[in-house]
Amino acid sequence: MKPFTHTFIVLFLIFLTPSCNTNNSLQFVDTVTMDNYLIDAIELDSCRSPMFIQVIDSLAFICDQNINEFIKIYKISNFEYLGGFVKTGKGPNEYLAPGLPSIDRRSNMVWFNDFAKTTLFGFSIKDILIRGSRVTPVNQIPFDQLLMPVLAP
Repeated sequence: MKPFTHTFIVLFLIFLTPSCNTNNSLQFVDTVTMDNYLIDAIELDSCRSPMFIQVIDSLAFICDQNINEFIKIYKISNFEYLGGFVKTGKGPNEYLAPGLPSIDRRSNMVWFNDFAKTTLFGFSIKDILIRGSRVTPVNQIPFDQLLMPVLAP
């Protein structure tokens, strides 16, 4: 039974190969010119130097290290600024060196690493939208400093 199956698969692939080289491929009926749909530049007044962009549903999360709020949220439909969170500083609910933002779609959490505190912080997206910049982390996971990447001088 096995030799017959292998032979059938090999013959099927041999017959399939010439059909891949023909010009009988499907084509679109209408040609769409994308120049009509492109935007020259998106103006985001409160975003100066974006380094991370993640889209979830109708929201865009943009990370910007050159301004007071590390992560900003925009509506995708009209690029309306909804707010930001993760303030850099030494005060309460402020972070010394936030970095490596990530979004977990399964748990609807935004995560980032505070290198100076060697801690991962997790925020609920729902809490962020409700509380804005006053949001507090749902999860804090400290990690060993030896796990930090080493930068050569």
